Order: sequence, then C-alpha cells, then structure tokens
Amino acid sequence: MSDGLFPNDILALLITYTYVFIVIGLGTVLRKRKGREKSDVSRKIVHIGAGNSILFWPLYEHAWAVSIAPWTLAIFVLLLTPKSRVKPFRDMFESMARELDRKKGHIIGPLLYIISIGLLVSAFGYGSYFPYFFIGAIGIEIMIWGDGLACLFGKKFGSSTQYEVFGCSRSVVGSISLFVFGFIASVVTMFYFNFIVPVIRSAYALPLGLPFITMLEIALIAAFLAMIIEAVTPFGIDNITVPLLVTLVVFIILFEMGFVIPVAWQWFVQ
Repeated sequence: MSDGLFPNDILALLITYTYVFIVIGLGTVLRKRKGREKSDVSRKIVHIGAGNSILFWPLYEHAWAVSIAPWTLAIFVLLLTPKSRVKPFRDMFESMARELDRKKGHIIGPLLYIISIGLLVSAFGYGSYFPYFFIGAIGIEIMIWGDGLACLFGKKFGSSTQYEVFGCSRSVVGSISLFVFGFIASVVTMFYFNFIVPVIRSAYALPLGLPFITMLEIALIAAFLAMIIEAVTPFGIDNITVPLLVTLVVFIILFEMGFVIPVAWQWFVQ
C-alpha cells in the first residue's frame, strides 16, 4: 500500500461523512413531519442523495481511500434499529426503513446498497484501473437515480401496469422510469468523469477519452440492462445485482472496444 492517508484524503472523508449525514438528516426531518405516508419520499431522498457522495472521488489524494467511507457507513447502518437506545438512531432507521425492514428490525435494502458501493469503489480504488472508476460509477448512479425514481413513479402512476416476476411485483411504468432516468444518469456520469474529474485531479484522467456518441451507446446498453436485471431480480436484492452486473458488462464492452487499456491489476499500489 502507499504511504497512508494524506490531509486531502482526510478532508475528503470529512466532506463525504458530513454530506451523507446531512442527507440522512433531511430524510429524517421529512419523515417526522410528514409521517409514514411520506416514508417512500424520505427513503428516496436518502437513497438518491447519499449515493451521490461518490462524486467526491476526485477530492481524494489516493483512490483507495474512497472505500473507507462506504464500509464504515455500512457498519453504521447495521447499528440502526428500532430498538436502539439512541433516539437519533431510531429516527434515522425510520427515515430509511421499509415495512419489511421494520418487521425484521434491520435495514436490508440500504445495507445492500452501501455494500455494492463499497465493492465497486474498492475494486477500482485498490488497483491500476482506478482511472476507469466511471464504469463502476455508471452502475452506482443507475441504482441511485434509475432504481430510486422508478419506485416513486411506479407507485404513483403504475398501479394499473403491474406484473410479477419471481414473486416480486413490478410495474411497466416503474421499469420504463428506470430505463429513462438510468440512461440520463449514465450520460451525466460519463460526462462528469471524462471532463470534470480531470480538471479537479489530473491523475484520474482517462488514458483515452470517450466520444459523445460512445457515451450515448453505453448509456443505452447500461440502462436497458439495468431495467431487465431489476425486473427479474428476486428477493429484493436489486441494490446488489443492478450495479455489479451493469458495471461488469460495461467494463467488458469498453475493454473490447479498446477504451479500457489492459494493465496488471496491482493491488494496493495507488
């Protein structure tokens, strides 16, 4: 491993934690003011808002340091239960929990969500492929925006278009919403990592830039794939399957197209 955390890494971690807890706080306040009838909205505020902390990636001096935040936050989520002796923990649980989570006493969806982010930032952060983190970010942002908004649109407008796969209820409106917002999120993500990130930290610049037409093609593939994966994923584990499988497929496609340059996967060198 390299020579430990730099002050920039510590500052970036503080910014990440502060941002995430502000988002959770907003969700908690909304949940307390509006009650359970607005619990879907409060959950999605946390779902969409907190996940976008991956955009702080270029603030870190070392790419591997980014993984510290999701793994420590995963431990924090495990501590959130309705029986916690710490009232703010109980309030945060309510702002993120679904009815199934309340029955089980633990938040399952957000935990899987954080684990998938942790796996992806670790996979790219601890090796020589760290400039290609935008590929993992595509999978994460589709989960954040596509899946997050699909739930809201599906429940509001999709009651007459429901279908069931492997015992899980979906809606055509929700699936289409996932595709549309997933496509937009993918394009914005690629634009950000191709044009904004190199300005902030030149070490994270791509060896080969992506033409805009390629971004559109990749976004279409990624969004369509995410829609299919989400529709057929059983047991509500799409927070794992969508980002990981989308990332894997997009990585392979870009590798075959020559935009990902083969390098030895050197762990702990960045």
